[in-house]
Amino acid sequence: MISPELLAGEDLKRFGKVEKILEESYGQVLSSLQDRSALPYIPNLYPVAFMMFKIYKVKAGLTRLLFYSLTYPDIKDFDRFGIYITLSVIEKFPQFLSGLLGHEIAHMISTRGQVELSKSRIYRLLKDRMGYLQEQEKSGQNAYSYFNEDMQSKIRQWNESSSKEEVEAAVVKGARLVSQQDFDRLVFGERLADYHDFIRSKLRKADF
Repeated sequence: MISPELLAGEDLKRFGKVEKILEESYGQVLSSLQDRSALPYIPNLYPVAFMMFKIYKVKAGLTRLLFYSLTYPDIKDFDRFGIYITLSVIEKFPQFLSGLLGHEIAHMISTRGQVELSKSRIYRLLKDRMGYLQEQEKSGQNAYSYFNEDMQSKIRQWNESSSKEEVEAAVVKGARLVSQQDFDRLVFGERLADYHDFIRSKLRKADF
């Protein structure tokens, strides 16, 4: 399901102009799965007018990562993932939408759709955040084989294009950059405290 519930005012009007292409692209991705059972459920898709960014320390200094789309706990069910996609990506790069969404669905497949925290994952994240993110991307890439060849090609095309400066500049121009803390606040709204309780519960159950 595609839900514009996180949009309002002018942003909702913007979405109305690109809603059809988003629906078509999402349908193409789901239809391209060669083994539909590999996807435990169809995640809800939420267009948003903001985009999360993070600053990481690397050997050469600091680097900024932008999350054009994000597989993140669903606002309706924290135990499931939803996909949050920046509105300006849909507007500026409709030709890449199916590849972008395929990229996120690959992550869903690699995690079996489970929102989990474990000692090993937390340890890797704290020790080497960039390394951890690279591991997550590699895990997602291992799931590309579940798609037909045409979709695999579109996913790789998006992966290559997403790192280009002109793509980043175009997307940033139409989006509000927010920290993870603000992203959580904007997404979960009145349920933010419930989400924090959910994360604390997951941490208590982690295999420490």
